Amino acid sequence: MAADPSEQAARMMTCREVVECTTAYLEEYIRDSARVSMDVHLAVCAGCRTYVNQIAFVREATALLPRPVFPPAEQARLRQYFAQRHHPLRQPKQFGYGGDGAG
Repeated sequence: MAADPSEQAARMMTCREVVECTTAYLEEYIRDSARVSMDVHLAVCAGCRTYVNQIAFVREATALLPRPVFPPAEQARLRQYFAQRHHPLRQPKQFGYGGDGAG
């Protein structure tokens, strides 16, 4: 009998894929199958658990910092700068991003 696809995906997630999916995981913007894979990996990999916890801590700590106030001209310049250099998020081939819950 074939394994459940979510179980098969859980066996295939690597530490590298965990790193690639960490932000999406913390923002809860990750497919259900990838979340299951990541949860299973984190349950058995102390190094990745530590990494994800550290990233979560840094995100929470930086959220507490005061927000800088930029003059409108500087805001426009920064928006233009980042728009010119924007690259879409690289998505892991098997573990994609997407808030649709599709696995």
